[in-house]
Amino acid sequence: MNDPKFDAHSISSHPRLNTAYLAERIADATTDLIFIFDIHSHQILYVNHAIVPLMGYKPTETSALTYAELVNLVHPDDAEARAALNTGIAGLQNGGYVESEMRLRDHTGVWHIMHTRISAFSRRPDGALEQVLGVMRDVTELRQMQAGVLERERIATALEKERELSALKNRFMTTVSHEFRTPLSIIMSSAELLERYYERMTAERRSEAVATINRQIRHLKKMLDDIWVLLDVEQSSTLFSPHTGDLRAFCSDIVDSMYIEGGRSYPIQLYTEGSLSDVQFDPNLLKPVLWNLLSNAMKYSTVGNVVRLEAVRGANEITLRVIDRGIGIRAEDRERIFDTFFRGSSVSHIPGVGLGLKIVRDNLRRHHARIEVQSEMGKGTTFVVHLPLDYSLTAS
Repeated sequence: MNDPKFDAHSISSHPRLNTAYLAERIADATTDLIFIFDIHSHQILYVNHAIVPLMGYKPTETSALTYAELVNLVHPDDAEARAALNTGIAGLQNGGYVESEMRLRDHTGVWHIMHTRISAFSRRPDGALEQVLGVMRDVTELRQMQAGVLERERIATALEKERELSALKNRFMTTVSHEFRTPLSIIMSSAELLERYYERMTAERRSEAVATINRQIRHLKKMLDDIWVLLDVEQSSTLFSPHTGDLRAFCSDIVDSMYIEGGRSYPIQLYTEGSLSDVQFDPNLLKPVLWNLLSNAMKYSTVGNVVRLEAVRGANEITLRVIDRGIGIRAEDRERIFDTFFRGSSVSHIPGVGLGLKIVRDNLRRHHARIEVQSEMGKGTTFVVHLPLDYSLTAS
């Protein structure tokens, strides 16, 4: 016997293949829960057989549920999602739909995460929405699997951060112990010389030994100050407290201190432009910035080279520049110079902990400022700091 062939006409006229019969058979063949809900009588007019394995109810039982009983099936913590779904249904346009995800309780009391998509099914003659068609899919296992993946990713991230922190601590101990050992050895050697040969040393040699001790003590103090500033900034709850002050006088005081700190071996020029007497800035954050930038400029320059600090007022910001004619920074190192304990490949022979520029970056971030670096090997480096004049524009 030949298989029957159907066309649109034969399907519509066949007693077992009319539209209603086809729709019901298709609905019962899917694993998604399909329902028709009257928004005025608050009754479920139709539900497919998928409700049996999903929720444990018989299709005939759902039509007898009151609106209060239907609402009670929704998890209390998802009341906001239910309200949003109702609002979306009220505004449904033809061809449109609303989606939601909430937990529903099945016949045994177990909660299922159901993804729901609702569209208009029928309207009254005046165009008012009367009934909606809904499709629900149980996504509990999917969401649990996604949550498991996210949890594993969270744990993996936490472990990676722990490894990074451990590596950072190890690098900190290695760097600090090495950098502290050198000046301490020099101090001990100079002190032993003074202790053993004080009477046989000339006044000039004694002064040199004392100067060496003082210089190394200042170096140790600078490293300790850097560590303290780093810890204080990272733990401080008061991140940014600007005051109106004279920025030129502030810069001048730092230049004078740095000139003395450098043993008067590095001339520092201060150039200013525009009015700087009424600038808003946080001296507690900005002082370590300029101190570290000027200290580096001197450290990585030859004795006698001029270091220049510029402060220029523009329309919207103050531009600070620290310029040196020192050894420069390699291009491959510029992306990492603000990392904790990082030291450029061209300065490994020069003492340092690698905290100065980290402090500079962190302080400027808290100051709502930004920094750029321009450098060329053998010709010098320029750090450019941009301080906004109006901090209300950066509050976000």
